[in-house]
Amino acid sequence: MKFKSLKKVGAIIASLALVIGVMGTSSYAALEDGTYKVPVHLKKAVEESDSMGAKALEENAIVTVKDGKPEVKVYFKGLSFMNMYGHIKELFYYPKGVDLTSTSKGTPTQAEVIEEFEDEGLQPGVKETFPRAFKIPREDTDETYIPIRVMVDAMASIAESSGQEGRGEQDARLMIDYTRAEKTEEAEMPAATTKNTENKNEGNDTKKTNNTKNTGSTTSSSSNSSNSSTPSSSGTSSAPASSTQKSSSDNASTPDELPKTGSLLNTRGVALASMAFIALGLLIRKKAM
Repeated sequence: MKFKSLKKVGAIIASLALVIGVMGTSSYAALEDGTYKVPVHLKKAVEESDSMGAKALEENAIVTVKDGKPEVKVYFKGLSFMNMYGHIKELFYYPKGVDLTSTSKGTPTQAEVIEEFEDEGLQPGVKETFPRAFKIPREDTDETYIPIRVMVDAMASIAESSGQEGRGEQDARLMIDYTRAEKTEEAEMPAATTKNTENKNEGNDTKKTNNTKNTGSTTSSSSNSSNSSTPSSSGTSSAPASSTQKSSSDNASTPDELPKTGSLLNTRGVALASMAFIALGLLIRKKAM
């Protein structure tokens, strides 16, 4: 009998621990009406690795919640891809919970382009107009990702050259972490980094490095390199300077100024943990009687 009672206690504790663990890792947070800056990331449809277009996506979306329904605005820039400089030309979105591996996932809805910008395209030296921002309406914030489909012109060009037309479109998951949402007064993101901006930054960095070598000042080199906007090894550029400055000020926030959107999850976790200890105490007391 004693062994059976202990097994019951263990089962109860394990079940509650599992629920607490799931609650703690959830990316769901109920947001009140307002405008938020929310971290986003682009992953492949099934695998946990980055999508080919991940480096074209700006790291934050602007989410406007009205009557409990979010409107997600995602921002893109150009990216280097197999010796080409490409852009995301079109974006489509699926309903919440769609299985991207299913053959019956249905037809996605094309997202509205709400902002455009000029940049060099696939033809070197030739400027074109590309989508900068897309608007994606959703039903609620109870989702960790938005199932989407993107069309990248560089991928489409490669597919066409190999006789595979229509292969420029790929399904992906737009990962969105509502638990890290920050209220903001900004209705949109800073201007996109273009290929010309990237090349200018690269030239400036080279000059700074040369000047540092001539003066022999190691400290100056470190300061200059940290303040400059250096392209990544893949050829894509870093976030605009204004965006970088905003992040630095956010990091300096005191704990009282940090977002409270995850407080609901913490409260539930504490409540469930308390229930587990109460259940354990009752079972031990019953056994003692």
